[in-house]
Amino acid sequence: MVGYTPPNRYQPRAKWRDKLDSWVQFPPGNAGSWQVDITLYWRWTTLQGLSLMDAWTQLRMHPNNAATSLHPNSVDRGLIPPELFSHVLARSRATTIDPNDDVAGVIIDPEPTPAAATEDDKVGYTPPNRYQPRAKWRDKLDSWVQFPPGNAGSWQVDITLYWRWTTLQGLSLMDAWTQLRMHPNNAATSLHPNSVDRGLIPPELFSHVLARSRATTIDPNDDVAGVIIDPEPTA
Repeated sequence: MVGYTPPNRYQPRAKWRDKLDSWVQFPPGNAGSWQVDITLYWRWTTLQGLSLMDAWTQLRMHPNNAATSLHPNSVDRGLIPPELFSHVLARSRATTIDPNDDVAGVIIDPEPTPAAATEDDKVGYTPPNRYQPRAKWRDKLDSWVQFPPGNAGSWQVDITLYWRWTTLQGLSLMDAWTQLRMHPNNAATSLHPNSVDRGLIPPELFSHVLARSRATTIDPNDDVAGVIIDPEPTA
């Protein structure tokens, strides 16, 4: 089971490294959250060369954040680096911050095998006009509304705004799209086949994003006729 299983078992999610790499590029937006803590740890160890203990000592993760990171219903469960899990588990049970706290004898299960590559490769944009949303894309966008992507001006922030405006504020597709004024560069980047966030454009918006990615000006009425939308894969 992905994530934490009491009392001492943990399984990272499939492709957890890719997700943390994306957080380093587009940090989670909720300052002080456990997701931000893990992003800092990952940046310090993978980009700045800090050791596990140096990064963990510098991080000073609060016990409340450690406990929250282990919640079984978190949409981000399974994203604690496995080598850090025993320290996070110890911190979740602590009342003070001691980087040397650890839980001995934790059980780390291997990450699950991801979906078949042939199916996963179809998720997102396939030139010239085909698109498949990823499984549970609505859940991911809901999580972005709660914890917005941290890189101001990114396409992920654009899509988060669109989703908030249409699902929470009741704007129509065209009203939200007109208000958004997504830049052509962002539209093009959102279609990149190697993006860890590919497949998160709402299907009803795809034809407009595709048109914007080919444009040099912002016209909300631009559209690509005849796009093919494949159903999201079974999770």
